[in-house]
This record gives sequence, structure tokens and C-alpha cells, in this order.
Amino acid sequence: MGGRETHFELFLRKSPKASWALVDAIPNRQKAIERANAFLKSHPQGGVKVMKEERKGANGDYIAILVAALGDCEEPRKRPSRTFIPQQTSSCVSAGDLRKVSARKTYLEVIPRFLERHRVLPGELIYRTDLLEILESSGSEITQAIQRVAIARAGEESLHAIARQLHELVNQGVNSIFKEKKAGRFVKYEGTLDDVVKKCRQKPNLLTAFKSALADRLMRETSWPKKLTGLVEIWKEAETLEEADRKFVNEVLTDYFSEWIDTPGAVSAILGETQNTGEVVDRLIGVLEPRPDRRNTRDPLHDLPHAQALAEAVQLGLLPTASQTIVSRIFEHIGSNHRLYEKCLLTEFNMLKDFGDRLVKIMKSNRHAEMYDSFCARSKRLMSTDTVDGYLERFEILDRPMQLLKLQDNLVGYDARTKMITLLRGMIGQPRFEEAVMNNDGRHVQVLMTLRATQAALLKSDLPEAERIHGAQDLDALGVRLISNAKLFPSVARKAGSPALAAVALFRLAAEALPKGQSSTLAAMSATKMLKEQDAREALKTNPDLSRMLRELSQAARAATELPKASEG
Repeated sequence: MGGRETHFELFLRKSPKASWALVDAIPNRQKAIERANAFLKSHPQGGVKVMKEERKGANGDYIAILVAALGDCEEPRKRPSRTFIPQQTSSCVSAGDLRKVSARKTYLEVIPRFLERHRVLPGELIYRTDLLEILESSGSEITQAIQRVAIARAGEESLHAIARQLHELVNQGVNSIFKEKKAGRFVKYEGTLDDVVKKCRQKPNLLTAFKSALADRLMRETSWPKKLTGLVEIWKEAETLEEADRKFVNEVLTDYFSEWIDTPGAVSAILGETQNTGEVVDRLIGVLEPRPDRRNTRDPLHDLPHAQALAEAVQLGLLPTASQTIVSRIFEHIGSNHRLYEKCLLTEFNMLKDFGDRLVKIMKSNRHAEMYDSFCARSKRLMSTDTVDGYLERFEILDRPMQLLKLQDNLVGYDARTKMITLLRGMIGQPRFEEAVMNNDGRHVQVLMTLRATQAALLKSDLPEAERIHGAQDLDALGVRLISNAKLFPSVARKAGSPALAAVALFRLAAEALPKGQSSTLAAMSATKMLKEQDAREALKTNPDLSRMLRELSQAARAATELPKASEG
């Protein structure tokens, strides 16, 4: 069998729109990652992938494994196609098919502006001769709608032939509506629901008569919230009907409720004015949640009566497709490029945590994977260089790594965590960060304690292990340079006044203040050296309490010298 041969290839993309290019091949994993970080510093808007190439087996084939993805390695998001693709059920072969539920769903896609402009549902439009006249007279809207359907359905047949057939079907369908109305087959919605149903049963076609009555009733409601209220009122009144009539009415209403929830502007209209996308998501989730029964419970739908009416309709089961449709919109908002809250990145992450906790309680398990994907996309997008830099500008330079780490609790997905550790290591490696460490106006110990706290938070995090440990080593290396530059240990020894007290101070620095690793090791070694002096030995003989304290501190310092090592891949 052939032996194994391994090397690490580096691929660079200088910007999100550029192509990937092989820029280097290195036999050592650690050196490859260090080289990748160097490339990323030269191209901060780009990305670098480190691929492990290993030759296995007798045939000598190479197997590629992704070792690290630094910077922006995300594939460009594809914009959703604007080409209309009708459902198979929307195919119409007769004028009567234009009234079917499947065809009415198609209207939402091909004439959305007309429906929005006149605040009319597809099922209502079919029986509104006043609006059909407007649609016909406009010419362009109905022609464009037919062309979109024809383009989507064109196969072996001629596009013009399909468009001509559709024009004929539409003309026949519209003419049939006018004829039925002229023949007295339509019913006005007057009196109680029971009165309306009785009138409809006297007509040749019960379904046509009742839908015309619904169109007459909904015509009076000139906004999306009012239309929902009208539908809910009819549904509640249906409870007073006999079983056969109640079943018939509810089956018809179900289609109208579905059309309402699928109308783009309907849900937005009832949510009221919002300051940001986060408020929109908050209220959408509120629609799906049971109404709060305590006064001190926050209500996202407070002072939004129409949104409360929608929530009531959802809880009553009037909108069988509403929950899934609203959940889809929530995922679209969370996975979009729009910030949920522009003013503060930490607040936005806290929002995401709150949204996730609430969604898990009300959402069906079959959509958990979709939820995870949308939250991963949001977390990864928020870890962009511009977004993070804009947030961290408000903090002191030395405090920025710790503030960045505070965001990691609510990060979702490996890619987002990888981007965070890349940003953090890049921040620590910046010349201005090292300058802030070295030029600290004499606050050497305070700065070292900041490095120690940042290192502890980093090691405790669940960021990718190898990069996390390398970041801790970077912080330790900065500590070593500061200790050397400031001549810290000799200064501490002079201020202590005696070798024994100097050893106490140095051991305490190692155990409590200095970054773990070489920084603490140097302090512990200096303290041990102090204890070898004659004055220190004599002090320990005469002072058992001091001896015991130094023993405890030395043990704590020894523990601080141990920094985990990154495993080799």
C-alpha cells in the first residue's frame, strides 16, 4: 500500500464577489493557518480556506478536508427568482376553472398590485363586477398577468397560442359572471347569516350565490383589518346555524381566510407602525402565541386590536394555514439582510435569543431545521467585519475583545463562531491593540488583568477549539511583551521591600492577574528565585504563616502556568 502524504492548500478570495484562487501549499497545519491569517490581514474583506490534502490508498487519490475558513467564505446569496411558476392545480381548461381555489391562488401572484390597490381578495374579486370592469378597462394589468402565466406554461406549444387561449378563457369567465348577475343568481348580504343562506338555497347554484353574498359583505370592508374582522364575525355567527349549513359556510370561509393570510399587505397592515424589523418579528410571533393572561406580562400586541383579532382567529383555528405562513415570514425576516435592530448588536443578539425561545414553544418540530438555518444565517451575517467594527467603536480598544466575546452566547452555527474567533484574533493582532497594551500610562497590572480576563472568557467559550487556544496564546504573548517592556518584576520586587514579600506579590500576580501560560510561568520563576535568597529563607523559618501562604500561592501560580495546547490536525 502507498504511504500517506499530507499538505495544506490555501485558497484566497479577495472579496465576496471574487473567485477562489490557490495561493500557497504548506506541509505544516499550524504554519498554514498562520499564513492564512496573514493573507486575511492583507485582504480583510475577503476570505481564506485552508484545505487538508491527504493522499491515501494504493491508487494515490487525494482526499480534501476543510481545516479552517477565515473571513468571509460564505457563498453569495442567490436572489429569489422573479419568474412566476404557477402550481399544477392552477391550470385552467374552462371558464369555470377560473373560480376554483387553485386559480384564485394564482391571482395573488399575477395581479398582486391590483388586489392590494383595491383591498380585495381573489375570491371576492371574481364576484365584484365593478372591479372586473376596472380590471378589463385597464388592459395592461390583465394582459401582463396572462403573459406571465403563458410564459411559465409554455413548452412545446407556441407562447402566443397559450396566451390567446388564456385571453379567451378570461373573457368567457368574466362574461359568465356578468350574465349570472344579470340573471339574478347573485345574492346581497342583507339580514342575518341564516337569512342569507336561506336566500342562497333558493338559487340554482348554492355555492355561486353564497360567494356572491360574501363578496357583497366584504365590499363594505375597505381595509385588510376590517376584512378579517368581517370574516371572523361571519364565522362566529355560523355557530348559530344548523349543522349542514354551518359546515357549508365554514368550508367556504376557510378558503377566504387562507387568501387573506396569503395576501402580502394584509398581515403587515394589522401590525401597525414599527421602528425596525425586530418589532415586526416580535409582533408576528405574538400573533401565534396565546394571549397573555396577566397584567404584568409583556404583550407585543398591546394597543393593536386588529393584530389581536388575527391572534384570536389563529387560536380558534379559523386560519388553518396561518401559523405556517406566519412562521415562514418570520424565517424570511430573520434570514434576510436587514438588521433587526440597527442601534446595538448586543441588543439584536438578545432579540434573537428571545425569538428563538418563543418560537420553540409554539412551532411544530418539523420546522426546527428551517428555524436553525435562518438563525445560522442571521448569526453569520452579523459577524461581518463592518457590523462588528461599528458596534465595538463605542468601547475602549482593550475592552473590545471582551465585548465581542459577550456576543458568543447567542451565536448560532459553526460558521458564525468561526467568524467570531477570526475577528477576535485579528483584533488582538492589530498594531493599535498592541500599542494600547504597551502604552498604558503606567497601568501595567490593570492591563494584564484585562488580558487575563479576556483570555479566561475565551477559553471558557465554545468557539472552535484550535483557534480559541491560539487566541489565548496570542493574549499570553502580549502579556510577556508588556512584562518585559515595563520591567514589571524588578519593579514589584523593589516595592515589596523584601525577597519574601516580593515572592508573595509575584506568586499572586501569576495566580490572579497575569494571562495563563508563559506570562504566569515567568512570574512564578521570578518568585521562586526570590525565595532562594538568604533573607527569604530566614523569614520563612521564623514565620510559619508566611510559609503556608507562599505554599498555597505557589500551587495556584503553578496551575496558572498551564495553558491548553492546540491539537494537531
